[in-house]
Amino acid sequence: MPSFIVVGQFGKPHALDGWIKVHSHTDPAEAIKKYSPWYIQQDHQWQPIAIDGIQAHHSHFIVHIQDVNSPEAARVYVNKKIGVPQDQLPPLKPGEYYWSDLEGLTVFNQDHILLGTIDHLMATKSNDVMVIVGEKRHLIPFIKDQFVLSIDLKKQEMIVLWDPEF
Repeated sequence: MPSFIVVGQFGKPHALDGWIKVHSHTDPAEAIKKYSPWYIQQDHQWQPIAIDGIQAHHSHFIVHIQDVNSPEAARVYVNKKIGVPQDQLPPLKPGEYYWSDLEGLTVFNQDHILLGTIDHLMATKSNDVMVIVGEKRHLIPFIKDQFVLSIDLKKQEMIVLWDPEF
């Protein structure tokens, strides 16, 4: 069974003929269009979904799901995550990571004080930010060598330069 990576999420229905908004989590955002097929999670299993139209629309995309022809039918997909098999993603250069590789890592600061685990990452205009959840919630910029000192995927650990009181 392949491992799936979330590349986007469905938003609200758009127009009367079944189109629905999609928020891409890929960088660049247009990269979501090259993945096929898309999958959604149904009953804790990834199921393929047939997309027969996709268009750029403002800061997101709108798509038409095959055989979904009304806003009511499209509402079934609102907030569903869009996944693709990990083997569809392009290979990374050394030192690059997919967010899914980082989520769940245990994070320590430079003095080996436990900060928590990476719950998720979020994109900002300047850089990605890790949301670390532990005794406190930390928002740490994902900037290698400035805040991120080391990443060990085998140990599932990250060392950051960060004051635990901040």
